[in-house]
Amino acid sequence: MVIPTLGRNGAWHERIRCDMGCHPRYHGPKGEPVHLYNPLGLGPPDEVVWFAEGELDCLSLVVSGIPAVGILGTQNFKREWIHLFAQAHVVLALDPDAAGNAACDTYAGWIEARGGSWSRFDPAPYGDLNEWFTDDYDGFKEAVETWPTS
Repeated sequence: MVIPTLGRNGAWHERIRCDMGCHPRYHGPKGEPVHLYNPLGLGPPDEVVWFAEGELDCLSLVVSGIPAVGILGTQNFKREWIHLFAQAHVVLALDPDAAGNAACDTYAGWIEARGGSWSRFDPAPYGDLNEWFTDDYDGFKEAVETWPTS
């Protein structure tokens, strides 16, 4: 699967997702710096923004009308990016696995250190947001639309 991704300086590139046992699972141009996936082109949000793990989870939220950014791997969010969301309530909606849970704990600490607010949206029993979106769109949409953010 090819995922169009807007990189630095407005240049588009392809990230390729391999679903056949490849490691790493995602491939992009060598040397492309890590960034947030954000198809809505959000500026610094002043109300609520959801952090999703990856492009497809982010797109699942965006299609449902939810402002979201995608983190391209739980280890790839840079601490200095937290200031971009200083005025927003951040909903941490990462995968319900060890890496996702650990990243949520880390990001929550960074958000709190800057005086921000956050909540944790757990997509379990689904493996991630996109799986829930694909399997039960109506249930997913209702859950994200009614998630408390204050």
